[in-house]
Amino acid sequence: MKPTKESLIGVLAEFEEHEKLEITSWQNDQLSKVKKFAAELQNLTGIETDLVPDSSKAPITRIALTIHKNLFGISAVDVARKLREGIQPIWLNDQNSSNGQLTLEIVALNEIELKIILQKLDNLHDKH
Repeated sequence: MKPTKESLIGVLAEFEEHEKLEITSWQNDQLSKVKKFAAELQNLTGIETDLVPDSSKAPITRIALTIHKNLFGISAVDVARKLREGIQPIWLNDQNSSNGQLTLEIVALNEIELKIILQKLDNLHDKH
C-alpha cells in the first residue's frame, strides 16, 4: 500500500515543526512545570514527591508520589482507583501502588488539568 500525498505532506509538516522546536528550551519549560507541580503536591499532608528522569533518556521528567496512608488517609492503591473514577478520570502509573508509590507524567497536561489533579487529590485527602 502506498502512502497518500496527504499523509506525506502531514509527515513533512511534522518534521518542519520538530525542527522549529528548541529542545533545550522545551526541556527547561517542562522541568519548571514538573518542579512547580511537585511542590504543589508536596503541600498535601501525606504526599511526598520526587522527580524521576526518564529511564530511556527521553527528555522528560516524571513525578513519583509516595502516599503515606497513615497521614493521607487512604492507600496509594485506593488513590489510583479513585482518581480513575468520575467524569474526569486521571490515569497514572500505579505499578508500585502496593508499595505506596504512584508516578505522574505531566508533559501533555495544561494548567487546568493540573489543577483538576490537585483538586481531586485534595478532595481525597479531605474525605479521610
